[in-house]
Amino acid sequence: MDKDQFQQILEDTFDKVGFRCYRKTNFYYSTEELIIVINKQRGLYDDYYYINVGFMLKSIHEDEELKYPKVYRCDVRLRFRCTCQGAETPDMFAIEKLKETELRKCLEENIADFIVPVINEGIEKLFELYPRCMNCTTIALREYLESQRT
Repeated sequence: MDKDQFQQILEDTFDKVGFRCYRKTNFYYSTEELIIVINKQRGLYDDYYYINVGFMLKSIHEDEELKYPKVYRCDVRLRFRCTCQGAETPDMFAIEKLKETELRKCLEENIADFIVPVINEGIEKLFELYPRCMNCTTIALREYLESQRT
């Protein structure tokens, strides 16, 4: 698969869930409560990519411009897992080794595992399903969640 095919598959798959592409590397989805950013990051040496995900809680960032935030500015950051056959590392998408059907399935699984529960039930659901994700949060989000519990 070449990078144009990879890009088209990303756009098609994320579009089905309601994400909108911005500048070919970022995809955005917004709810009343949060903004979800998916970012395609190219590897340094070969044709491989990482797919980064960021969740930004709007109530923490009320005074900021939130239209197109970068993943590194988000309150929680993680990467999609690559479960495709021949994956060298669990989070690296080596496009020359990927088959279209495998890639689509992998993306859909990651969306179902990480994105859909947060869209449907809020950011707290991410930590309920994957407690280790709390290690990938900002201090501001931890303080916010703690204040909501009391």
